Amino acid sequence: MLAACVCLAGYASESPFAAAYPPGSIDSVAKADAAISAARDERNAQFARDARARLLCRDQFLAERCLVAAREANDAAVRRIQAVDLEAREFLRRDRARQQAAARAARQAEEVSSVPERSASGAARSRDLEQRQAESLKRREEFERAAPERAAQAKRAEEEAARRAERARRRAADDQAAAPERAKRASEVAAKREAAIKRAAQREARENERAAERARKAAAARAKAPPEQ
Repeated sequence: MLAACVCLAGYASESPFAAAYPPGSIDSVAKADAAISAARDERNAQFARDARARLLCRDQFLAERCLVAAREANDAAVRRIQAVDLEAREFLRRDRARQQAAARAARQAEEVSSVPERSASGAARSRDLEQRQAESLKRREEFERAAPERAAQAKRAEEEAARRAERARRRAADDQAAAPERAKRASEVAAKREAAIKRAAQREARENERAAERARKAAAARAKAPPEQ
């Protein structure tokens, strides 16, 4: 059980992977690509760690509680990996959207400048283009302003998962620490029961011996008595 607890304690602390990619830290395409690749490798490594932890739990006195703690710790680790992967993919999606919006704006600007029209019509199209661009920029800014709150929510969920894993680890450790005392009490109860059974058997044997002795004496007395006339 000690090995399993040590293993689960490692889950509760922040992993090197999570430390390398804290919420809100992905701010470039290169970093997003690296985070997605690292998340894939970390997911495979976490699968192996979880398998080892569950294997250790099977040999423990309180295997079920150990497995529950291992499952909660694995869930927390997987959520951390998913949060980083999601943030990286979201950054790439926003970057592609910005590039597409810029390309559309460039095409629209080129179209406006290349089509000969009266100045009034051209001005109207230009105002319409500027309005659409302003609205698109506003939507992007609103989305990006909400990013810290989304990151904070992910961080709170991760911290809560870590607290649950720590509580499970402590319960497993407390149960393991109390196991020797429970085993000792069970052994004492069994010894007392065995002693009581032994004493009862001894009493029964003595009673049987006394009854046999009385029977022998009675038979001897009858043998010595004179026959009746």
